[in-house]
Amino acid sequence: MSTAGPTGPEDPTASREPPPADRATILWRARRAILTLTLGAGLLAYGISRFVISPTYSAVATIVINVPSTSGGVSDAITAANDLAAQYAQLIDQQPVLALAAGKLPGGGSGLSKAISAGVVAAQNLVEVSALAGSSALAQRRANEVARAFVTYITGVNTAQAGQLVGSVPARLLANQRAISSVQAAIVRARSEILVGTPTGASVAKSVIATEQSLLATLVNQRRAIVAAFAEGPLTPQPVVTVAAPAGPGTQVEPKPVLYALIAAVAVGLAAGQLFVVAALRRA
Repeated sequence: MSTAGPTGPEDPTASREPPPADRATILWRARRAILTLTLGAGLLAYGISRFVISPTYSAVATIVINVPSTSGGVSDAITAANDLAAQYAQLIDQQPVLALAAGKLPGGGSGLSKAISAGVVAAQNLVEVSALAGSSALAQRRANEVARAFVTYITGVNTAQAGQLVGSVPARLLANQRAISSVQAAIVRARSEILVGTPTGASVAKSVIATEQSLLATLVNQRRAIVAAFAEGPLTPQPVVTVAAPAGPGTQVEPKPVLYALIAAVAVGLAAGQLFVVAALRRA
């Protein structure tokens, strides 16, 4: 009869697998690979954006709009100039202005319409003309030529409008004089009706005289206003538009190699770290 030999106690760690490493440990072990990938992605993004992608430059010229003060005072003139600047900013990239500038630019201003934008500075009477180009010098020239073209264009428009208003004064005076003569004739007829007509007709004539005299006074005041405005020159004060600050050499706005390199490095570094963690956990 045989008896089984004594068996010792089982080792509790004999069949237990080592615990998986935590995230921080995995990343620390893979630090060299992650750092290599991060630096490589940053350098690659910098090289492409710096030496492969064509740069874009931007230059800005500033136009100032002033409105002569009238009876409303300086405050009203400032408000009018600010409002006018907002309107003028919408006209700068329009065809009449761009056509004037294109004649002074190389290549006839090819691509000018897509390269020009304008906006008001802090809701004031300043308008910025921004121009984009493939070189610093061309961006500067585009901004300055468009700004000068706008000054020429808007000054011509304002002068023409003032001339039309002044030219219309004689016709307005003639029409006013004819209306006055007609009212005066109506008053004379009504007075004759009072002298030779019936009592009822005389009463109606007096009412007509009162109405016509009121109208006559209005027409006379209107004539005085037209004459006074004509004597002062243009019927409305003309705004003064000038280039306050010509554009300097354009600065590069696209691409931005340092920014692109930083974004690429951070993105690849995070992605690489996550991949190493996932791979290590799966192996465990």
